[in-house]
Amino acid sequence: MTPPGGFAARGRPGAAEPRRAGSFARDGGGRSAHPDRRHPRRQRRKGGAALAAAFRERHPGVEVRIHETDFTDPTAGVRSGRADIALTRAPFDRSAMTVRVLRSDPIGVVLRADDPLARRSSLELADLVERRWFRLPEDTDAQWRACWIPSRVRSDGPVLRTIHECVQAVLWNDTVGLTAMGHDLQPGLTVVPLRDHPPSELVLAWNSADHNPLVHSFARITAAVTRRDRLRRGPDRPR
Repeated sequence: MTPPGGFAARGRPGAAEPRRAGSFARDGGGRSAHPDRRHPRRQRRKGGAALAAAFRERHPGVEVRIHETDFTDPTAGVRSGRADIALTRAPFDRSAMTVRVLRSDPIGVVLRADDPLARRSSLELADLVERRWFRLPEDTDAQWRACWIPSRVRSDGPVLRTIHECVQAVLWNDTVGLTAMGHDLQPGLTVVPLRDHPPSELVLAWNSADHNPLVHSFARITAAVTRRDRLRRGPDRPR
């Protein structure tokens, strides 16, 4: 799973990713801005460093605050006003929000490395219907829940709220979850591509009524850094 992350001016589920949020505060002029962005649980370390460097270069007087949230709110605090812009994973309720798609990533199944299914080159949901999946809290966004916990599977496992809880459930109890492909996992875990699940969109999301220039600048810089990263890796290289 991928946790949502927010930035104020700040910025995931499956087997799982936690959300992050943050905020910006301008040091001078009596103004403050809090762009929040929600991070799906995994933004690559190198990509994150490039984004931070690019934003600092453009806005040297702005402080970025980041916080992490659990799986219940894919907007990582944007909808509630705690964050200004979120880097997160779709789908979720987009009402009154502006959403910009950065890229689309294939989905995989997170398994223990010694799981018999871990030896497969790919899987389908039919291979997993009898496996035990964890559950998300009742107040989780409905679209988000339907994406990361498919209706066809046996979701009678424990109710989990964070990426750390999901990872431990896989390691200790053979619970199954999903994540976007291309993220680093801790030793003892592996990801197998899931053929019949739609790709996951990595997106920026912010309140449509928010005209804070830092929010829009952050969105432009993030899109540019993502494009450069994609061109550098090439179309056939894993993300």
